[in-house]
Amino acid sequence: GGHRGIRVQEGPPSTDGRNIFLPGIKPRLTSNETLILRGYFDHEVAHIRYGSFRPIKASASKLTPEVHGMFNAVEDTRIEAASKAELPGTVATIGAINAACLAADRSGNAPMTAFDQATHAIIWYGMGVGPDRATYCSEGWAVIAAMDLAEFDAFLLDIDNKSAQDSLDIARRLTAAARKVIGKFNDAMLPKPNADVGMPMPGDSDGDGDGQPSDGDGQPSDGDGQPGDSDGDGQP
Repeated sequence: GGHRGIRVQEGPPSTDGRNIFLPGIKPRLTSNETLILRGYFDHEVAHIRYGSFRPIKASASKLTPEVHGMFNAVEDTRIEAASKAELPGTVATIGAINAACLAADRSGNAPMTAFDQATHAIIWYGMGVGPDRATYCSEGWAVIAAMDLAEFDAFLLDIDNKSAQDSLDIARRLTAAARKVIGKFNDAMLPKPNADVGMPMPGDSDGDGDGQPSDGDGQPSDGDGQPGDSDGDGQP
């Protein structure tokens, strides 16, 4: 692809456009480990080959973590589709990392926020994987089920002709839609004022009469990244 001077180093799978970080580099690998390692490499190379960094560098303002995370989700579907169409040898390798991600034991992982689960659900939705297989992001599936995905569906139907800028444009709109749905879900789950208490007490912003402010969206923070991006920084 004309990209020379790219260095491969050990680390969580990611790329900064000049270096590719791969996990589990060791002298002897099983055939499955080799397939997965090559899959991570092919995925990260695709981010470079198909221009994932162009709209980020060209963006007039710094992307918020949420927009960046959603962009990475949408862009993963685009660059993997492009790679598999142009380079058929990557079909099996990229398929291997996605299968490994779906089969991963996440019991020891920190809980993911509803928004981060939504970005994962967007990835799997874009790859034709349903909630029956990607069960770990159930809140995300609930969020995107309440969103209008018509524009994303149209993007997927014409994905071979889409650019990284197109991914960023739709990611901005998906981010806004997801935040709106999550806000509605949170509002619906807020405790109602106790009839015996009457008006909320001063400093009791959630209206439950306990004098305690609301905890916001009640979602714990996460740090587990996305399929093909386990460094947790939202970078391609």
